[in-house]
Amino acid sequence: MRFTGSTRRPGRVMVKAALLTVALALGATAARAADVCYRGVDGTPLVFKKFKLPRAGECSPINGFQQDSNCILTGTACGTSDGILVHFNFNQICRFDPFGGAYSFNTDRSIQEGDALFCHQSTSTGQFSCPTFHAARVTCPAPENFAD
Repeated sequence: MRFTGSTRRPGRVMVKAALLTVALALGATAARAADVCYRGVDGTPLVFKKFKLPRAGECSPINGFQQDSNCILTGTACGTSDGILVHFNFNQICRFDPFGGAYSFNTDRSIQEGDALFCHQSTSTGQFSCPTFHAARVTCPAPENFAD
């Protein structure tokens, strides 16, 4: 008796392989979108929700909040065409601060840190200031448990 091979249809195997490949690709893409945090002007973490670092020549939206404050963050991060830097530009909008502020920093993609600027208007004097600081990626704080 001679073996003639499997009784399965080759087309079904190919369809299953293609579906598995698509599922793995989608899963890998979704896994990369996670909360990312950077140290802000006063050391408080800036939490970017479901953020993906942009590829070279592309941009990613920034949506998040400043830890331990009533401020939200919204803006854009763009990768340079050579893939070396990522430019972050986003606004800080605070509930009890009518002026908010604007963050701008560039990070070296390989070490996730760089020079930064935070411009804001003083609520007491109305004067603008733009202190510089060193922005660096940090571990995100654990989410607070409001049930306690």
